[in-house]
Amino acid sequence: AFGIGIGGIVHILADASGGHVNPAVSFALFLDKRISFVGMIFYMIAQFAGGFAGAGVLYGLGNHGDDALENISGGNSYNPEFLNWGQAFFFEVFGTMFLVLTILLR
Repeated sequence: AFGIGIGGIVHILADASGGHVNPAVSFALFLDKRISFVGMIFYMIAQFAGGFAGAGVLYGLGNHGDDALENISGGNSYNPEFLNWGQAFFFEVFGTMFLVLTILLR
């Protein structure tokens, strides 16, 4: 569901922002010479600031009960009983590659 949400956001905002929803995308577009180095830096600063602001909003809206630290990862975590760190890393790399290639091939 998270990937479908990111795909929808990229599709909706692609004409306005070029699909810059992730620093990896901005870096790939810089390597492909579609944006300048300065443009990439500004995009990355805005992306990190947006990420921190979004995390702050979610933290502010969250439940801070006794088990807050146990449930802080939300839906973007992995269960080490079923998935080791190497597999989780591979899934993140593959997902980022899929996102970047989708935008580069647009």
